[in-house]
Amino acid sequence: MAAPDDRFYAETLSIAPWQRANLEAALAARPDDVKLHLDLARVELNAHDFDAAVATLRKVTAGAPQLAIGWFNLGWTLEQADRLDEAREAYGQAIELDGRMRLQIEPRLAVLEAAKRLVDPAADAALRW
Repeated sequence: MAAPDDRFYAETLSIAPWQRANLEAALAARPDDVKLHLDLARVELNAHDFDAAVATLRKVTAGAPQLAIGWFNLGWTLEQADRLDEAREAYGQAIELDGRMRLQIEPRLAVLEAAKRLVDPAADAALRW
């Protein structure tokens, strides 16, 4: 018997294709609908299709650059894809647009900085006196 996390992951992957197909069909009719793009990116991220999710979220941030949640979601997706420098930039843009996001983002940035110091001794040395 599969562990609960494995079952959830398998179920997510099994529904992702029809969800994606439905969202793509809706986007064909309403290509400027930001919510549909955000939903599609969520489905892509849940399916671990990071490149597709990043591409979808880049459309969101290009089409609605004032939308902080688009930048936050892009940062989160880039972080999951291990594209940490890009994630920091997207998170920074989200904070610039909506300062309230600082409460969610600053802990993420602290984790990213700690991770960078673990893999980049030069970055760690620069922080030492």
